[in-house]
Order: sequence, then structure tokens, then C-alpha cells
Amino acid sequence: MRTVSIEAIAAQRFDLAILTCGYETRAAYLRKSIALDAAELVVLDYRCDTILSYDENKAFYESLSNRRFIDIDDSLSEKLSTALSKAAAGIDAGNRLRILIDISSCSRSVMAKLLLAIAETLPGSVELTCAYALSAFDNPPDGELPSHISEPVVGDLSGWSDDLSKPPCAVIGMGFEPGRALGCMDYLEIPEVRLFMPYGVDQRFEQAVQEANAVLIAEAGTQSVLPYQILDPAATYEKMESLIYGLLARFRPVIIPLGPKIFAALAMVLAVRMLPRICVWRTSSGTIGGISDRTANGEVAIFTTEF
Repeated sequence: MRTVSIEAIAAQRFDLAILTCGYETRAAYLRKSIALDAAELVVLDYRCDTILSYDENKAFYESLSNRRFIDIDDSLSEKLSTALSKAAAGIDAGNRLRILIDISSCSRSVMAKLLLAIAETLPGSVELTCAYALSAFDNPPDGELPSHISEPVVGDLSGWSDDLSKPPCAVIGMGFEPGRALGCMDYLEIPEVRLFMPYGVDQRFEQAVQEANAVLIAEAGTQSVLPYQILDPAATYEKMESLIYGLLARFRPVIIPLGPKIFAALAMVLAVRMLPRICVWRTSSGTIGGISDRTANGEVAIFTTEF
């Protein structure tokens, strides 16, 4: 795995680019910033008409040539497999399929379905690139919101172990929602935790993450906190992979990827590679917390890996 720049992917040709049409302004930021060179362009459509920036994003994507919309619904996995098989059919034997995924406005469950579809449909080597446009800083919620959704991100990433005597250990990518990470720990009754702390982009965000997780950090101890650089996903993956392999000897790891979605993408890539040993958990307040627009701050975290 390696960290790459937006200039590098602008100069590369992809066999398939998968983008997302949602209600956040940043959903179209990557494609508006660079003219992606892709043989096929698939746009995953959340179909949230009139909500925030959705209509503007939809109009922009409709203006592009060589694009195809796929509705995000219960048959998404099957639709993705069909699109992936079609893209692979156009590749010469022996060549790797080059896929770009813009995860900026992609939900964690859709992200998991995408990665699993790639692994199941294309068992050979794929060159996978994931790009994440960071959002401009916005104030965190004023108070703690209940977790309306708390479950494995998808069934195939619910984890399995042949030694249930091993206790679980949570590996949490911390975000700035007050009490969210601690709530996961209490809900799952997990005795051990390792905490990934994002940094390197906006000091206000870093301070908000510290404040939102102050109680958990105090209980776990600073020795359990691992800082990671948001804009260097390859280094983060190496740190996460090393940690998980070390934990497997004594624990059943559960990764809870809160915070920036680039951490979630890395966690899911690792979990798919290690199927079925790792559980990836998602938690959300759902519609209780309302929705908000997210604009891009101009920074894009990107990694490329053989998958």
C-alpha cells in the first residue's frame, strides 16, 4: 500500500471509477477538481432529491459522458458485481483491473459492500485506489446523542473466532461526537481498547476529538492512544495491521471506525483481507442527529493498494 497525491491519480487511467451522488457538497469535489480518465464511470445514487446539495450533484454527474447511475438499494451488491464483471471483461488477460473509489460521501455500509463485491467478483489482483476529500471543520454536536444504529457494518464483516475464550478488544478510530466511542465500549461490554487519534489537518478538529473522548482516554490511559496522520493512509494501515496481528494472539479484535472515513476504508480493506477474523462495527445516531452538508477543505487523502 502507498499514499498517493491527487495529481498522481489525475495523471492515471482507470478501468473503472466509482463515485457517489449524495447530499453533501463534497460528494462531487474530487471529480470537479480533476478530469478523471476512466474507461467506465459508475455513480452510486442515494436518490435523496431536493435534500441539501443533492440536486446540484446529480445535475453535475448527469452532465458527464460515459457515466452510469446505480441506485443504492437492497440489490446494490448484485449491481456492483455486474458492473465489476463488465469492467473486467474489457481487460486483456494478465492485466490488473484499475479501480478508483471516491469514498468522500460513501456510507460505511456501502463502502463495505463495495470492497466485498470487488473481493468476491474479481478474485485476481486488482489495483484499488481510494480517495477521501476531507470536510471543512464544523462544530461537533453540543451533547451526546444516543446510538440508534449499533451493529456489524455488514454481515460478512461480523467476525468469527475458533477460540471464544479470548476476550474482545476494541480498536477505535476516534471521532468528535461526544461519548460515541465510550458508548460503543459500554454497549459491547469490551474490556480492552486501543484508540487511534486523527491529526495533521485542523487543530480545531483535533481538539474536538480530544474533548469528545476525554473520559475514554482517561480510562484507557495514554499508552493506549495511537496517533495517525489523516493524509498518510499507508502509514496508518501499516500501524493498524501490525496492531491487529499482535492482538490476535490474545484477543478477538473489533474495529470501530469512527472519525474520518479514510480510517474506515483502511479498516475494511484489512478486514476483507483477513476474513473472517476481524469484526468491523458501525454506530450511528441515524436520523436522530439530523443531517448536515459537508464541504471539502481542499485536502484529499488517497491510497493505492493491490487488493
